Amino acid sequence: MKPILKLSLLSLLLCQGCEKDSIRDIGGPFSRHLQGRWELEKMITPTRTLTGSQIGYKEIVESGNDGNGNYDKVYRNDTLIKTYDHTRVPGPTGSAARMEVTINYWPDIKRFHKIKRNPGLTTVETSGYIPEIGGAQDTIRYFYRRLE
Repeated sequence: MKPILKLSLLSLLLCQGCEKDSIRDIGGPFSRHLQGRWELEKMITPTRTLTGSQIGYKEIVESGNDGNGNYDKVYRNDTLIKTYDHTRVPGPTGSAARMEVTINYWPDIKRFHKIKRNPGLTTVETSGYIPEIGGAQDTIRYFYRRLE
């Protein structure tokens, strides 16, 4: 193999490994780590923190794929209250290295997710389902733990 070809191939491989804001990891799209069932454990607002029964309801978010696309189903007290369908365009944005992803939902809704892994426990910190990340409505943080 010619030296210039070897150098070009090596440069290409190194540049791909340096991509900092990729939402893909070795297994594919990083957002796949959100699939499953998540139970709301805590809410932090600008004025207080609510945990467990202080929240006033039991919330489960089920993230999955039904063959037509990805979705989030939100259950409160075992009743389905809303289904949010992920959009394909625009797709998710974020960083697998920071374990963060913002998912876009139809119509014009977004939700930020930050996955935290500890031995035997995976949690996720999220924003609400809001029109604009970083806007005035983006003041409450929700913390979920993985059920499955």
